[in-house]
Amino acid sequence: LPDGEDPTPIARVFAARLAAVKRRQGENASAAELIKLILSRGRRDLNPKERGRLEYELGYIYFQTGKLAKAAEMFRRSAVHSEQGGYVVGEWIGKCIEARTEFLRGKITSAQFKSVLEQARYKFQQAESAPGGDANATRWLYNVPGHLFEIAFADDDAEAAFGYLQELQGNAWIRRFKGSVMLLRYLARMAMLKGDYNAAVSYFRDYFDKDPDVVNGKTDALSREYYDFGRALARAGLTVEAEETWRSGLEVPGELGNKLWKTKIRQELKRLRSTLAGREDVM
Repeated sequence: LPDGEDPTPIARVFAARLAAVKRRQGENASAAELIKLILSRGRRDLNPKERGRLEYELGYIYFQTGKLAKAAEMFRRSAVHSEQGGYVVGEWIGKCIEARTEFLRGKITSAQFKSVLEQARYKFQQAESAPGGDANATRWLYNVPGHLFEIAFADDDAEAAFGYLQELQGNAWIRRFKGSVMLLRYLARMAMLKGDYNAAVSYFRDYFDKDPDVVNGKTDALSREYYDFGRALARAGLTVEAEETWRSGLEVPGELGNKLWKTKIRQELKRLRSTLAGREDVM
């Protein structure tokens, strides 16, 4: 982008796509700088829909790098500008991700997060069924039950989680693009909710062995899977393997959405050490 000049529409499109590629390759710092440059120097004719998309990308980078407060604010801006630009799907994607970020930060309740998701589901259904459809709406009709399952798991609500799991199992988008391997982590957590930790361990083992993105180290928030895998192992009485699993979760790159889950893993390791020390004292 030329110094001191507002970028042309073509230059903005090229730069935005380059930033998205960099973000997906884990080059978060350079991607963020490029997006900030476009946002600051394209003020005169950057339309709201375009701005909303860029703010979403920047928010995602903040989320990946553990800057959750900044991420929530950027997702909120993305929703506002997408609405101003008449892009309903982008508006509700921004609202969903803002709500999830705030939920993970402990700033809103599970009921509040669920309410946003249920409103968004209706909007995505409308967009998908409209003439021409909307690919992002279709994808988010998978994401919504996935996040609703996430809420049910956090609330220890096995009945609700099972209903959302059935939705996921029947989702055509998953069958087409992800396959049954995608569902293994949900099946593992469902088993945890039922108290069947041996089954949960088995599902997690399959997930780590068979999901190609996990095997290649390309999965976002992989520490989260290690976190819950370790919890399942610990509750199955496999404390040595649980500790090894949690330590593996600390070794994945921090800038792939793992910082929050690494903090939780450290808390579990501290709790485990305290428990083991207490047993030694008794002996």
